[in-house]
Amino acid sequence: MKPLFQTKFGSEGNCLEACVASLCEAAEVPDFRDDSGWWEDLVAYVRSKGLTAFYFPSDWPITPKGYHIMNGMGPRHRRHSVIGLDGKMVHDPHPEGGGIHRTDSYILLFREATCNECKATIVVNPPIQSQCRMCGAVLLMVGCMFGG
Repeated sequence: MKPLFQTKFGSEGNCLEACVASLCEAAEVPDFRDDSGWWEDLVAYVRSKGLTAFYFPSDWPITPKGYHIMNGMGPRHRRHSVIGLDGKMVHDPHPEGGGIHRTDSYILLFREATCNECKATIVVNPPIQSQCRMCGAVLLMVGCMFGG
């Protein structure tokens, strides 16, 4: 993870894009706010990087492991996104900081692995797994890109 900061603020803010760019260590990412299809745009972008995105509300009985994006209301009375590690904020892309008041959703980005034996495509979750959950064989590519 390479912490980057947002370059747009207010109603045109790009905190989510800064979080995705930080996790992907990319110089820039597309604007996900162009239309109401922000999620589809985000998924298409991370797919182009060989990743899978997973969105879930904070009231699910899951505590994210590794790096992830945390979403909620920020101190400037707008929705905001920050980067978390194992459920705790570690980077706020807004230069003034302040984080979020309460997390209401998460976005996780995962690599996929392909099993040598059964050729199943498996999303690799932290902790790092070295065996196929389908047949038990060794995986070709192991590990969450942002594992803790």
